[in-house]
Amino acid sequence: VRLLLAPPRHMRDHWDIYQKGAQQLTRETKVLFQKVPASMVMQYQEVSADMVKTAQDILYGLLGDFVNHVSSLLFGVMLTMLYTLFWLCSPVPMDSNIDIMFRKYIMFKTLACFGYGICVGLLLAALSIDLASVFALTTFALNYVPEVGPFVAMFLPCPIILLDSRLERPMLVMLTAVLGQLALKFAFSNIIEVKLIESDKKLRMHPVMIVLSVGVFGHL
Repeated sequence: VRLLLAPPRHMRDHWDIYQKGAQQLTRETKVLFQKVPASMVMQYQEVSADMVKTAQDILYGLLGDFVNHVSSLLFGVMLTMLYTLFWLCSPVPMDSNIDIMFRKYIMFKTLACFGYGICVGLLLAALSIDLASVFALTTFALNYVPEVGPFVAMFLPCPIILLDSRLERPMLVMLTAVLGQLALKFAFSNIIEVKLIESDKKLRMHPVMIVLSVGVFGHL
């Protein structure tokens, strides 16, 4: 718990660093725009204003829908929790071999997610990025979501990196962090996790089933 609470407290105590980083990013953006023709700047400002207005309308619409459907959302959450509770209290009967296979798969997946999260945390800590432990925990949790989760976790540290005025080259650090996480994602998803699952003969898939699955789900 201390490991997770320490970085946010450090950010709170050194918030002026990120304020300075935001000011520095604003100055660099203004300098960049000074080198752009005035006509392109005007077009950019018009497009930006339209995008902000559209995003504001979408946000207000989403908030309105959320408020209007909050009761149905709460009801759905309650039903899901009740279903999960009943399922845990009285599991669906299944063959013992299938139950063992599920348990082993979850264990292997958890080991892979844990290792991936630890490596991401070490990478971010080596790059002197704040909230490294928080991002490691987030990566561990999101890695359970196939394909989408890890990519969402990759870009979560980007605002922290860009606003950190202590970094001499924040863009280079951000690029290094993203590319490093991509390399770790490739290694864990395509090598380590596969080797873990293949270590159990019962969890192995026949090559014909793999090709068939790729064809079917690729078509879907």
